Amino acid sequence: MVHRRRRAWHRAALPVLLVAVVTAGCTKPPGAKRPQHESAAPQRTLTFSLEAKAYGKVSVRVPEQPVATAPTGTKDVTVELYALHRAGDAVQVVFALRHPAGDYSAGEVTYDLDEDPTVASHNASKVAIVDTARLKEYKTFRANGQDGDCLCSTTWNTTGDTGSPSSGDRSYYLAEVAAPPADVSTVTVRAGLADIAGARIEG
Repeated sequence: MVHRRRRAWHRAALPVLLVAVVTAGCTKPPGAKRPQHESAAPQRTLTFSLEAKAYGKVSVRVPEQPVATAPTGTKDVTVELYALHRAGDAVQVVFALRHPAGDYSAGEVTYDLDEDPTVASHNASKVAIVDTARLKEYKTFRANGQDGDCLCSTTWNTTGDTGSPSSGDRSYYLAEVAAPPADVSTVTVRAGLADIAGARIEG
């Protein structure tokens, strides 16, 4: 299976399997300016560059430890969820990939985080949240319709500069996802590599 994925990674693009839920329209960015989230007891601030560079950098306060974790199909690589912050029309999904610091192929592992991966770069555009009670999926925003740059982190590129923070064996990423209605607080996070059920939206 790993060998097949390595061959697939070198193709220019991979058709995306559609999720069997009703998707929410989320191909345009939030209309309102994003308010800065203030958590009750923030422990640190992470700052991310977005692939859609016109939207600048996004800073989010997150706890020191993840609120949930999930294994991936790659040995020794784990998805860690740090925050789901409601910010206007968006939910800021902050997560990390925890990996062996000395033996980690970012280009291979992050392939499944991208809706339309290429041989030159990957991003976190495949991240979404699902309201399982109403069977609705809310996807990562794009700046200019379906083909625009995502309001999300670059997870890997050939230069090695992703604009995202890292610490030892962790690489942190952000995706700005369309927000569900205000009464929806518990969702499943779909990160391409793994699903995390029962995640709570703050704010």
